Amino acid sequence: MATRARTQDNGGDNTCSHLLFEEAARLIPEDHNVIYTTRNQLRKQMRQIMKSIDQAEEKETVRLLVKGTSQQAIDDSIATLPFRGSLRVWLENNASSPCAIITFLPGLPHEVTVDTLQREIWHKVSMIPGHDHRSIRNVGSCRYEVPGRRSKEGDAGLRCRTRVGDEWPNVMIEVGYSEPLRLLRFDAQWWLLNSGGRTRLVIIALVNQNPNSLHLETWEQVPNPNRRTRNSPPTVPFATNKIDVDSAGTHPSATDITFSTADLAGIATDIFADF
Repeated sequence: MATRARTQDNGGDNTCSHLLFEEAARLIPEDHNVIYTTRNQLRKQMRQIMKSIDQAEEKETVRLLVKGTSQQAIDDSIATLPFRGSLRVWLENNASSPCAIITFLPGLPHEVTVDTLQREIWHKVSMIPGHDHRSIRNVGSCRYEVPGRRSKEGDAGLRCRTRVGDEWPNVMIEVGYSEPLRLLRFDAQWWLLNSGGRTRLVIIALVNQNPNSLHLETWEQVPNPNRRTRNSPPTVPFATNKIDVDSAGTHPSATDITFSTADLAGIATDIFADF
């Protein structure tokens, strides 16, 4: 569940992570920028957003920027909401004042997409010699923290069973519906920068309607091509694969990348079937 905390003092990249949050906040429309006043007022605003999502014909991921808040204030505000499971919280303590970005997920379509990607990963791992379906564990949408600095909840994390005493996921999945791709890319970079190398791969998926389309990217840490000084980071987050799948379940690439052509067709079919 998203309310379980997982903490590590991992020395996450403070400056870069702070800039990620600021850039993400700038992409959130003004009418979804609020200043925290009371728990009841924030709940009212969140109920209005979720109602509009439920009534919309096209599914959409919505983000709300809450200024002047804290982790405790956010937790107190959302803990008893009936749609708590459809919320993800990203908190940044290093801004001029603590702020949070609350992501509202479009219910069943979002869960179908996450589940489809998870099943593909589990299936591929189970086919590796010496592994089976028990080789990885689902850590769900737990909250991960860099103590005193920031915290984030992802859509779905997977961790290798052999990793003992380490809570961070090996793989994180982040899914968005009809939202700016840059926001998902900021999500991906957060996990790579703040996990201290523990999260090795982030898969982001952007789903759009009318026409249906699916954009997939895999993000990893790669050698920094612009490293000129000893103080420059040796590695940086980078999109190592980008795949576009159309409404027919086809993609223009002639080679198999992370998923085969058949995999991509099946993934798209499962996701689009719920529209």
